[in-house]
Amino acid sequence: MFLKVESYRKGILLSTVFNVFNKGLVFLNSLAIAYFFGTQLKVDLYFYAYNTVLLIVTFITSLNSSVVIPRSMHIRMQEKPETVYHYFNFFIYLYFALTAVLCLLFYINPIRAFTTLSNYNPAILQSQAAILYLSVPLVLLATITTLLADILTSYRFFTIPMIAAMINSLFSFLFIILFHKKLDVRSITLGLLISYSVNILLLLFLLKRYLHWSFKFRFVSLGKNTWSNIGYAQAGNFVTTLGSYAPLYFLSGIGTGVIAALNYAQQIATQPTSFITNQFASVSRIKISELYAKKELQRVNEIFLSTTKFLMFIMMPISGIFFLYGNEIVTVLFKRGSFDAQSVKMSSDFLRYLGLSLPFTVIISIAGNLYIAAQFIKLSIGYQIISNLLLILLVYFSLHWFGYIGYPLAYLGVNVLNVAVVYIFCRLFFPFIHYTEILKYLTLLVGINSTIIVALELLGMLKIHAGAFVVLVAGTTFYGAAILLTNFIFNLNADFSLFLSHLRLKLTGRNINP
Repeated sequence: MFLKVESYRKGILLSTVFNVFNKGLVFLNSLAIAYFFGTQLKVDLYFYAYNTVLLIVTFITSLNSSVVIPRSMHIRMQEKPETVYHYFNFFIYLYFALTAVLCLLFYINPIRAFTTLSNYNPAILQSQAAILYLSVPLVLLATITTLLADILTSYRFFTIPMIAAMINSLFSFLFIILFHKKLDVRSITLGLLISYSVNILLLLFLLKRYLHWSFKFRFVSLGKNTWSNIGYAQAGNFVTTLGSYAPLYFLSGIGTGVIAALNYAQQIATQPTSFITNQFASVSRIKISELYAKKELQRVNEIFLSTTKFLMFIMMPISGIFFLYGNEIVTVLFKRGSFDAQSVKMSSDFLRYLGLSLPFTVIISIAGNLYIAAQFIKLSIGYQIISNLLLILLVYFSLHWFGYIGYPLAYLGVNVLNVAVVYIFCRLFFPFIHYTEILKYLTLLVGINSTIIVALELLGMLKIHAGAFVVLVAGTTFYGAAILLTNFIFNLNADFSLFLSHLRLKLTGRNINP
């Protein structure tokens, strides 16, 4: 059965393959929204409401990876399967009750609630009240879907999160195409409501069918230590949520189309992270947790170094391409229908600078697996709070100094600082991690990619006028060829070279290094 995978390597492969299809559907959604609705005010409001809901969901479900899942693995190793079921059921019913109460609170006066949470004029929110009303139930549906998917993933159903995401994307796209004239922007939200409901039914079926799950509720005594970890984790997650919410709040008062433009840019900028980084981080998190529990620290170091270097090697050129060709990328993907030249400018400005954070988020993501494996909740939460408070402060001042582009610049600055702080944490708490190798490798990649970027900039100044597609294809081809040639000569990343060797062997029957 392809749903459950015993091998971690196969888990990464299948998750990545499924993610390809999902990201294709996500792009189709973005293209459809951009074509039919552009960066109008009602699109701003949809993205604002939906992102606010997602931040609430993320705040609640971030507890899954930091406390719920790691604790469940210890219970699974030491106690009977029924004990784990009762443990997870406790959180399923807890999440349901909590989100149901939140939905009721929003429905008391949704206009006032969203007015409090934004800089929008109440009259503007009232004119699009239907979007707000439809967005509220997603708090409950998305929270339960995420928890069920995370539970199944912990049992090595690595493809489940991608399947759930594909269902969401498919329903959303179909509803936009079929009902955009009749329901306008509401068609997007309605599709999401139905897709999340379908996902919950599917995930419950899988739990029952393949894990013989019992959904009977039984109060579980989590223990003082677990409750303490939950308290610290959610304190940090609350500040993290504020850090993610602050840009939305500040940008909601800047001008029409800014939030929509940011979302279109993020749809592109986050694809490499979602498609590649998160897949590796998600699977390696479970592997690192298992090895750390067994005290196999040398293997933890090997996995940390190889995974981080491999991802950095891939992400750095993508970051450079986003910076060089942000305008061309947005033009090729979105400039049609209601998506005009001003929409292209705002979106490409966001994309160019958001892309610069990609290599740094790789290091932060994989390093986060160490904190989770060691259950250093207080330590990681403490810095998480400080980091996000700093982000809020930087975003506030950067928006005043640089306009809307101040947000990605502030985000980049905090990510660079976080990479430096990981060094301190590794020296103090994970001395078996050879983190200086990562910093040296990062410096090397920055130097090589900066050289290629400067060369392409100089070539661009000499080129004759060409369309966006031609410039993008030519520039990306040259960039990719330069990276591959450099890697071939200096063997910058052995894992990537091995990957190419296996790929060539499968395609041609001949090894790349005979």
